[in-house]
Amino acid sequence: MKYLRLILLPFGYLYGFIVEGIKLTYRLGWCKSSRFELPTIIIGNLSTGGTGKTPHVEYILKNLGHQFTIAVLSRGYGRKTKGFMWVEPTDAAADVGDEPLQVRKKYPKNAVVVAEKRAAAIPKILNKLPQTQLLLLDDGMQHWPVIGDSYIMLTTYSSPFFNDFVLPAGNLREFRFNYRRSNTIIVTKCPPNINEQQRAAFLKKIKPGNKQKVYFSYMKYGQPYHILETERVLKWEALLSINILLVVGIANPKPLKKYLSAHSKSVQLFSVPDHHNYSQEEWKAVLQKFDAIESSLGATIIISTEKDALRLIPFVSDINIPLYIVPIEIAFAFGEDDAFQRTLIEVIDKKIG
Repeated sequence: MKYLRLILLPFGYLYGFIVEGIKLTYRLGWCKSSRFELPTIIIGNLSTGGTGKTPHVEYILKNLGHQFTIAVLSRGYGRKTKGFMWVEPTDAAADVGDEPLQVRKKYPKNAVVVAEKRAAAIPKILNKLPQTQLLLLDDGMQHWPVIGDSYIMLTTYSSPFFNDFVLPAGNLREFRFNYRRSNTIIVTKCPPNINEQQRAAFLKKIKPGNKQKVYFSYMKYGQPYHILETERVLKWEALLSINILLVVGIANPKPLKKYLSAHSKSVQLFSVPDHHNYSQEEWKAVLQKFDAIESSLGATIIISTEKDALRLIPFVSDINIPLYIVPIEIAFAFGEDDAFQRTLIEVIDKKIG
């Protein structure tokens, strides 16, 4: 891998310079960028994905949604449709994207919109919902037509941006130094027991600016619930003697697999690409693998994520199929939940008073 990166590095520099050239056209005014009266917080990353943007969007809705009217605007990655769409809980994941639909279902009081042209979408949101007090732009760090009031950049604990390279030599969408334009950096998917020494080591490598705030977050896994009967909940203790077939289409299933391995008899993985739309043949393959595990190892259940559930539920009509969903939330290490929330409130108060 190291030698392959070296071979691809010149192409990475070329890609990076092309991106910088595109950004320059916006800075010089050759291409139009818009700033809006509505407080706009852009959540994104430098890498190609898998940093946990959606759980962090949900965190903001959960903790600030009772205090402010918040709307979410996303490109709707992976959807088969085009253009501006209001996301409704009854929509199909293929039409609006799995992550926007997940957010809309979990937080039905908040508007969720998908649109490629987000600068054109924001006035439409304000026209219909003038009471909106905060707009969250999901995955918008490289969307130059919209200028945010604050930028939150996510980077994972296991693959931080400062150890990565620009595409195709690595996974970065632009050069590392662009972390400087973020107001807030969140190191995501940290060990729950991250200590001060580990934090200090990261801060030394990140080298945040004087006005940049750095937080550390980790994943919290809720008790699995049945995909069709959500009141059917399994306690983690009940899984210690049960085998698990983990069915996921996420960027990095390793953390979840590791967590489940510590709470079950065994875990086997059925993995598809991130945002993948399952086919009938793949679902049959899942059931065949499930039957094989149960026949050879004993009691077995299938576990998946909330994002995958939206794409799996069309295939599940029998409540006796033991397919359970693990809800995922995030929390901030070092007791900094309140500090992070105050950071967001300051952005809103500064804009609307």
